[in-house]
Amino acid sequence: MQPHSMTHPHSRQVAAGFLVLILGGGCESGTAPAPNEPAQVSRSAIISDSAALDIPVAYVSFSPGSFPSGSRVTIKNRHTAALLTTGMVGGGLDPVPVPAVPGDLLTFAIDTGAAQAIGFTQIVPAAAAPSVVRTEPSGGIADAPIEALVRVVFSEPVTPETVLDALGVMQDGNLVEGTVEVSPDGLSATVFPVDYLLPETEYVISVGSDIQDADGSAMEATVEAVFTTAPLPFTGTIAFADLTGIWLMNADGTNLRQLTTAPDYNYDGAPAWSPGGDRIAFQRYTGIGNGSGIYVVNADGTNLVGLSPPGVSDQEPTWSPDGQRIAFVSDDTLPPFNRRLYIMNADGTHRVLLIALRQPTEFPAWSPADRIAFTSYGSTTGADIFVVNPDGTNLTTLWDDLDSDWDPAWSPDGSRIAFERNGYLFRVDQDGTQLEQLTTGQGSQGKRPAWSPDGRYVAFDQCCPFRLWIVSLTDGRAIAIADGRAPSWGP
Repeated sequence: MQPHSMTHPHSRQVAAGFLVLILGGGCESGTAPAPNEPAQVSRSAIISDSAALDIPVAYVSFSPGSFPSGSRVTIKNRHTAALLTTGMVGGGLDPVPVPAVPGDLLTFAIDTGAAQAIGFTQIVPAAAAPSVVRTEPSGGIADAPIEALVRVVFSEPVTPETVLDALGVMQDGNLVEGTVEVSPDGLSATVFPVDYLLPETEYVISVGSDIQDADGSAMEATVEAVFTTAPLPFTGTIAFADLTGIWLMNADGTNLRQLTTAPDYNYDGAPAWSPGGDRIAFQRYTGIGNGSGIYVVNADGTNLVGLSPPGVSDQEPTWSPDGQRIAFVSDDTLPPFNRRLYIMNADGTHRVLLIALRQPTEFPAWSPADRIAFTSYGSTTGADIFVVNPDGTNLTTLWDDLDSDWDPAWSPDGSRIAFERNGYLFRVDQDGTQLEQLTTGQGSQGKRPAWSPDGRYVAFDQCCPFRLWIVSLTDGRAIAIADGRAPSWGP
């Protein structure tokens, strides 16, 4: 089934609660409830009709919690003696095909671990409307992950064309943008939101009554399941800049606090966490004609120290893996006013030129494996990513092409580099292979990538106005977390 874009208006009203119509009656055996099974358990299954199917089967299912202690069920057709035993999950059973025709009598034996199984019988109906067996997330939960996909399991195969416009996820009365796909067997449908769901937010899964089975029978009512998402799952602390200074916040967006306050006509930017997570280096632009300098401050805001001498224009600090040195770029004070790569001790001493290229050097990033990546220009007109040893030897380029590549950022294990290409985020192995675009959907354009400490996510900024986003490296979905720019993700 091809994805179907959910960008159209959605007319169904949002209603609280969760309704599932359980179809299929029949007679029950006189078996008493098992000792560990609640007496009020409803002994019935959802059984589809089989008249319109290519083979004579009926689909049998139980809603979750129908038999809380049930671990497996044995279903027998008394007419044909066909026998099926299958496992149960959460006291329920997703639909399974059982050879049967209308009027056949099915017997059920639910194994609950007790000496006596729960038993009952039901007749395969001549006609039955499709219904919802369960949803993922289930109705009523309050901790659905923001990266969750939404899935609906039906009691029997449904026709895809009746699902695509009848299934959606609503938030505050608005349809969540995404795609709907129906499984090949027609027993389930999944909604793929374009971006992460919002944290700590109520959503409604709306399953419209227009959905039909193979013989044209429609659901008897609209089914809605209400769930609430959990807080953001990200850990660590993100440093970032805005026009007032450097800020810190927990990666889940909480505990926002200001670390530095830029003086009038100054600007603080490009924060970089030290490997130990106790200090932050950043650049302070000190006004027209006064250049900029590298500063270091403790993570609690104390001990602010300027490292650059007067009259220079130092920018873009990055720490060595041992936290003892800082690489940065600095503009020449004489023509051709080129920007070059330097290294100094973390206290500002022993400032040395690392490498002087004919073209400007930008955005250095020091890897855990003790190599420095940066942006410059090769033989073509595009900006390229270069890598060099911290003593200036073994200068290499990942590639030399017409694309413009900026802002390299090393993964925590030093095996990959995230970077900006032509306004979009990519990642590549350290040897220049396995190039992959990272971002899709709303947060597609981005700059200044910063890896999470566990290597599962990348934070970046997007203009304009500047917003901080986090993209998952598992599924490519992104979520905006705050206003700001130039993130650095620390412990």
